Amino acid sequence: MQRALCGGLLALTLFATADARAADKYSMSDLKALAEQESWQELYEHLEDIPPGKRDDQWKGLGEKAVVNLLGAMKIEPNYGYEHVIATMDAVQKRYPTIGKTKGFLNKRMEVGIEAFKKTFSNYRHSGYDDPWRHAIVKFVMDDPTTVELPLRAAKMQSNLLIESTTVPLYVEAVKRQRDVACKDPALHAMVVEVAAEEEVWVKEIASIVDDKCAAEVRPVLVKAVDTVKTPDEKANICKVLKAKGPVPASCGK
Repeated sequence: MQRALCGGLLALTLFATADARAADKYSMSDLKALAEQESWQELYEHLEDIPPGKRDDQWKGLGEKAVVNLLGAMKIEPNYGYEHVIATMDAVQKRYPTIGKTKGFLNKRMEVGIEAFKKTFSNYRHSGYDDPWRHAIVKFVMDDPTTVELPLRAAKMQSNLLIESTTVPLYVEAVKRQRDVACKDPALHAMVVEVAAEEEVWVKEIASIVDDKCAAEVRPVLVKAVDTVKTPDEKANICKVLKAKGPVPASCGK
């Protein structure tokens, strides 16, 4: 049985036929020659010609190159759902776990996955909490706990498409992985101000950011927002968040 990436967008065969493998086994020398020729499709299809006991670092490196180049050549069309792209990358990781853990693969997974979510955004309804597109992004991020920049990149992509409060889980994870970068990011600051001002259900979720991990960077932003938000209710809500832990500006009152 053969499966192709994204309904034929890229002919990356995930499972070569048994007959084809038996008829024409390739050696490591053949795989290296294919890499030199940049024949990534053929190289990928013959990775499993090498027995498991002989799949050393050289084999892993060749497989990583093949997969990274094939994924990089994917043409993501808006009429395809993100599910096809994610399923393809999941299948690679399941088929070849050692290749799926390489930095090259995980970086390309991040790049291609975020692009797929972005380009297919308009295919889905985004109303209320029960938004499968948003939940899928969180899962996509959590399924790769090692790529430190993934949560922040995913959050910033999403904040350009939906209101900032929808990105709270991603920013919380970004702070855990990449505190020094995430805490200084203006997009995270905008999210915190929006959530605090609207007294969103996510207020409790951002407490660790406001009062602990990003306090030095975020609390001054909230203090400034007290005098710049549009309504008295928004001002009162931000003051309430600030009062939970630490000093508040005089304009908040007692």
